[in-house]
Amino acid sequence: MFKNYLLIAWRHLQKSQVYAFINILGLATGMAATILILLFVQFELSFDTFHEKSDRTYRISRQWFDADGTTSLHLGAVAPPVGPLLKNDYGEEIEAITRLMPASNLLLARDEETAFVEENIIFTEPDFFNIFSFDLLQGNPETALTGPGKVVLSESTARKFFKSPLDAVGQRLTIDNQADLEVTGVLADAPKNS
Repeated sequence: MFKNYLLIAWRHLQKSQVYAFINILGLATGMAATILILLFVQFELSFDTFHEKSDRTYRISRQWFDADGTTSLHLGAVAPPVGPLLKNDYGEEIEAITRLMPASNLLLARDEETAFVEENIIFTEPDFFNIFSFDLLQGNPETALTGPGKVVLSESTARKFFKSPLDAVGQRLTIDNQADLEVTGVLADAPKNS
């Protein structure tokens, strides 16, 4: 029976080739577009799901409203005191808080010959590794960010400054010719969906 259906379909395709070509091309284009959209949506929904506590991690943002109730401004950042104030007000309901402050175009230097302007620098607090489960190749996540002047480098950044990323821990870097930093850890490069 199935062989008969295939034979009839083949004869129909040969009889009206232009019509068959248009239908097959439309079907292929539709299927390709659907697959691409599904892959895009899957990638977008997978952001930061590799963290162990991703289901309990939240980002605080702020909004300003007009008199009629519509949002006039929505920012993805809040003032630095909000974190400690929330911890103070909600106590044990909040497991951990860390503040992230991005910076760019800062000069990191190992010596006079090895210096790079870095685009993606994030200043953070010691609880960072209690919230986010990035893989540390070197260093201790409990002590890597305790105290001022500590820095954890990504694997690719450590590779730029030192022969091997594993040689970076214990070394010193200078930021904007102003402050010395001690490398206390090397972080595996984050995946694309982070």
